[in-house]
Amino acid sequence: MNLINVNVTVTGIEVTYSDGSQSRWPTEVTPGVDGHGNINYYRPIIESSDKKMQLYLTKLGEALAKVLRKGSGIRISNSTLTRLPDGYRLFEHTKQNKESGEVRKDTYLFGGGVNSNLKFRSPNEFIDHLLWLASDKTSSCDCKYCDGKTSDLVFGKAMTEQGGFRRGELVWATKDQILTTDETETSSYIKFWPAVVIERTVVSPHVLYTLQRVLVDGTLKVRQNKIMPWLALDPADLMKQFDNQDVTDDPLLVSKFLKAVNYANEIASMYTPVIRSEYALSCIIFGAEVLKVNDYVRLTYEKLNDSEMMQLPVFKITSMYINEHKKLEMRGDMFLKMPTNGAPGTKLIRTNTEQTEYPLDLTQIAGRFYMTYPNITRSASPTKLATLTDRLKIIQDGSKLVLTSENRNSIQQTAKRARPINNSSFSRKK
Repeated sequence: MNLINVNVTVTGIEVTYSDGSQSRWPTEVTPGVDGHGNINYYRPIIESSDKKMQLYLTKLGEALAKVLRKGSGIRISNSTLTRLPDGYRLFEHTKQNKESGEVRKDTYLFGGGVNSNLKFRSPNEFIDHLLWLASDKTSSCDCKYCDGKTSDLVFGKAMTEQGGFRRGELVWATKDQILTTDETETSSYIKFWPAVVIERTVVSPHVLYTLQRVLVDGTLKVRQNKIMPWLALDPADLMKQFDNQDVTDDPLLVSKFLKAVNYANEIASMYTPVIRSEYALSCIIFGAEVLKVNDYVRLTYEKLNDSEMMQLPVFKITSMYINEHKKLEMRGDMFLKMPTNGAPGTKLIRTNTEQTEYPLDLTQIAGRFYMTYPNITRSASPTKLATLTDRLKIIQDGSKLVLTSENRNSIQQTAKRARPINNSSFSRKK
């Protein structure tokens, strides 16, 4: 099982994807009398210090840690689950018989699953479903309640929002997040502005991103629906519109916007392999995006129009390394995109068996595949091999784009343990 929706920290293990919803929680949370005259209610268990909560977090964390250690050999210092997945909550069900006065208390976990009345009765009963939440969803959930009803190859908006954008990535932010109120009201042609992701935080139920705006002082926090992938828009088209003599936007603001896009284009022209060991890579900063193992990426081929590009398969990276010829190479699985018959998300059908995989080099990658932007056809085309320092220098660009030491450190965490790279050692082409 490939667990990709997991964060391991010194404080414990966190599952970053969830199918949970508060709408599935019981509503009878205060003592009351039911139709049979019995006292009947559910007490929410919220505090992590509660013994029942500790039991769940400990048992579930140990189950996750066991699979993680077996699958990747990852070192886990604290095998406790830091919190329940979003939308899940423990409740203690209390029922007092009206005749005997006997009180019975049972603990249940509510929030997820395939129907609104589902409740998990113990940590062991929830483990299989938790492992599925943490997985890449290429197989169905094995828990007793789902019984194969979860879609193993259909990914919707929720999964994309959990993964979202990464530190150091270049994105577009809506102008109302970047410009002043006056600038927003007077700019008809400027609708988006380039920015760099500094940090990603989860404030349930929202994912917030701290952005460093290009050529605009200061950072800001925005929700994911206010930003979009760099490859979703063509900078050339945005810049070309200002050739129109009827443009009424403030000339100084237009000039600043064009400079910001040029700086962003410079960032997007670079690629940086980040070395984990002699041959293995931690990630590749590929133009505007950060590519990692278990990512789904779009493919590109020459002489295809946009419609044909959309029909290309999607590639899942299972390994990235430096081959014997000192060239960057990836291996992984190939998926076809299929219609979902009106259901949200995109259906992916794997074309290769578990015993086979496809080789790929960087020239064949167009960019990350976003479930919320499945129709992106632009291809990343970074041509400049650069160190992380080179990339940060362009982002910072002296006083024009000031990065605080805190923000600089945050971006650098994207490429921990990166080694210097020289142009004679690596190449995009075979």
